[in-house]
Amino acid sequence: MYQYRLKIFIGIIIGLFFILIMRLFFVQIIEGGKYSGISDKRRIRMRKIEAPRGTIYDRNGNVLAIDCYCFDLSVPYKNLLYGYLASTGDSLARLSTISAHKNNPPSTPKSPLSPPLSKGGEGGFKVDSCEGCHNNEGLWVKKISTLLGKPRSALLRDAKEVVEKVEKIKFNVERKHKKTIRIQEETLLYPVASNVDFEKAAVVEVNQRDFPGVSVEIQPLRWYPNRDLASHIVGYVGSRSTSSGQPAHNLCNPEVAAIIQKVISKRAEDDEDDETNKYADTNGVAGIDGIEGAYDGLLCGMPGERFEEVILENLKVSKLILNKPPRSGYNIFLTIDRKIQKLAEDALGQRRGAIVVMNPWNGEILAMASYPRFDPNTFGDNYLELNNNPWKPFLSRPIQSTLPPGSVFKIVTSIAALSEDKINLDTTFNCTGKLKSTRERFRCYSAYGHGMVTLEEAIQYSCNPFFVEAGKSTGGPTLWTWASKFGFGKKTGIDLPYERPGNLPPFGSVYEVMNASLGQGNLLVTPLQVTIMMSAVANGGWVIKPHLLKKIVDNNGRTIFEKISEPRSWLNVPIEYQSAVQNGLRRVVTNGTARHAGLNELPVAGKTGTSETSEKDVNHAWFTGYVPFDRPEYCFTILAEHTTVHASDVAVPIAKKLVDSLLQREDKFEHGQTSLSMPPGIN
Repeated sequence: MYQYRLKIFIGIIIGLFFILIMRLFFVQIIEGGKYSGISDKRRIRMRKIEAPRGTIYDRNGNVLAIDCYCFDLSVPYKNLLYGYLASTGDSLARLSTISAHKNNPPSTPKSPLSPPLSKGGEGGFKVDSCEGCHNNEGLWVKKISTLLGKPRSALLRDAKEVVEKVEKIKFNVERKHKKTIRIQEETLLYPVASNVDFEKAAVVEVNQRDFPGVSVEIQPLRWYPNRDLASHIVGYVGSRSTSSGQPAHNLCNPEVAAIIQKVISKRAEDDEDDETNKYADTNGVAGIDGIEGAYDGLLCGMPGERFEEVILENLKVSKLILNKPPRSGYNIFLTIDRKIQKLAEDALGQRRGAIVVMNPWNGEILAMASYPRFDPNTFGDNYLELNNNPWKPFLSRPIQSTLPPGSVFKIVTSIAALSEDKINLDTTFNCTGKLKSTRERFRCYSAYGHGMVTLEEAIQYSCNPFFVEAGKSTGGPTLWTWASKFGFGKKTGIDLPYERPGNLPPFGSVYEVMNASLGQGNLLVTPLQVTIMMSAVANGGWVIKPHLLKKIVDNNGRTIFEKISEPRSWLNVPIEYQSAVQNGLRRVVTNGTARHAGLNELPVAGKTGTSETSEKDVNHAWFTGYVPFDRPEYCFTILAEHTTVHASDVAVPIAKKLVDSLLQREDKFEHGQTSLSMPPGIN
């Protein structure tokens, strides 16, 4: 009984195998020619759909960078090839082997596999001798040129590079396989006009018969609605395939890489189908500098894919097989306030320099102005002009301009000498207007001197002899240590690429100590580092880490990551010493070196600084301070490079304009201490 059933089962299996074999024989042998013909006429084409980048906002939701959609006109490779060859008069040897040209034979080619492009008269096929074979394929050049009002040479500007690249690939593949092969690159569409107006794109779309082979492609376009506002902060984008060097986020501090990795890992956990590596491997747009570059791994989305069955004869889509839509990148909110950024840039005007405005309690950057700037929307059109500008518009001066700090460094000298008990609040030095050393004469700004001065008076008048004596008593190694505690000589860790650490050389000789005490010599700092120093004075001794990222939000409005500010270190300066320095900074404004330009009418505390340059009578002017002086809301630094006057004549008026605008804001306490949690230990 069981043996009988087993025989039946085996018979069924054998019968099924026999049917399968016969079917394979029928398909492959009897109808093989039919399906072979179909496979020769059709191909499966995969097209990548670029993903929109995430939007960059300021802290209040104002757009700083966003993806818009533009229209590109694209043509199949065959049309691009014929249009280019017909317009340039070049020749292509392999055309003579195509059956469409046999009735109009060209000169005999040297070989069916001769080099891809050759000049007419060298055995190649003269394109203009057979317009009847490919007139429609080359018609797009004339049609689009007329529609857009562009010369044909402009339309074919990039065509030569594409043709040479594809023909070289085809030549190598055919030489390897010893036969004619249609490569994938011949089935693709190539853009010939980008960012076309909607009306003109609609003309092409509606009148397809008049534009044979021309397709309208929708592409994302990065747009910066505020033009050059905060251009050094926001950054710009470029082609990922042509960008060189390390990715911009690799040049930031490790915290940025950790944030990106954390968010991407969470995304992969939430979505099983998420192929995380595709966010980084896309060949589309990449962030090159600024926030665009630092957080490129989050801003760039995951490209989609479309699989189509294409008829090779005309490259028309016969069937859509699979469509996987793209996913846009995450949206980023910055700590920047667009209004304050505009106030800072207006206050700086067209003066070469920088302004930094920061919250002194949590390190949130509210504005970073730099002049000259650039417009990322027109970045490619005037790149050479900007790059050759001696004022260096691409230099982000708040984090990349390293200059001697001048007298603003006297704040460090004061705190170091007090904290090390080298001087006290009752210590006085006699200022006669000059201090003679063995190598240099250190003069005071007052030709007749200030007489006997205390620390607060020395800060008020920026008395050079007092701080030279204080620095000498402190000693070079100790003064260097305190400068390092304030963050000089190292990067602040802000989440931007290409930040410079400045220079904090050892203060070995007495002369070097005296020079450093006044902020001169080889000591180099950035405006952001000076702002960190002043914030430590304003908040009671906390050295904080500046940052631009506020939060990361997905497309559904969910907050994926929110930045929590923490102080970097505590200076542990006695409260009476802090108060003395703060009082001295207030006296600078009320009756000291910054009393001009009406700044004394505002609740500001600060310090002027003028540093020398290698050019005679050319200086760098500084002013750094905080406001209001009794309950700081904003900490700021102003740098005016290469001026012929002192800080009180150029930096102080800029500060007056900036502070006046900040205090007149209706929402002036929006970012202040009263609405933000302070570091531990601050009351």
